[in-house]
Amino acid sequence: MGTMRILTILVVLFLGMGETVAEEAYAEPGFYAGVSIGRGSIGIDCDNCYGVPDITEALSLTGSIGYRLNSQIGIVGEYWRVTHNDFGTDWFDDEAPHQITQNMATLALQVWVIKNVWLKAGAGTGWHISDSPYATVPVDDRIRFAQGLSNETSTRATLPRPRDSVSGEPSRAVFAAIGWEFLKSEHISIDVQLRVGKTIRPEYQFQIYNTAFNIGFTLR
Repeated sequence: MGTMRILTILVVLFLGMGETVAEEAYAEPGFYAGVSIGRGSIGIDCDNCYGVPDITEALSLTGSIGYRLNSQIGIVGEYWRVTHNDFGTDWFDDEAPHQITQNMATLALQVWVIKNVWLKAGAGTGWHISDSPYATVPVDDRIRFAQGLSNETSTRATLPRPRDSVSGEPSRAVFAAIGWEFLKSEHISIDVQLRVGKTIRPEYQFQIYNTAFNIGFTLR
């Protein structure tokens, strides 16, 4: 057997052994922390919302700290923020710049279903913040629409005016995510994540939905 072939085999074995050791070390029980960033969306569903467009160009950020119980299961505390700087959309009555933010603080279970793919789901508290009340259509338009007298409403969007549209009053929230760790070493992994979340305000009869596609970084 030639020298080059022997060297090639040794290099392959070394790299394979190093990858195995790194993955085993990464999967050991212990604390881990992560952040992620990407593009998200904010949508509102309510009894009097007629044709309200979702915000699809929002910034999605997360921060988390967890404890890995074994090679497959971890418990995670996570904060998820989706924010959008609005410039003259139908969400507001004026053309002034506004900021809309949906926040979520949850406790989640994370499960690695296969070596590099995980699922995460949790529940907790969500709060919605806007620096100004949202636009509403005139009451007579809503009444006419509800009574079936007209199938048209004002071209202006109609959105709820709950207290927490400004104050950030908390309510219950749930979320789920799936991630693929495409790069992993002993102390760090990088993944892509698809996330969905929902915040519910039954007393105001509206729900807020979030989606996001993020790139995540996790440290052990």
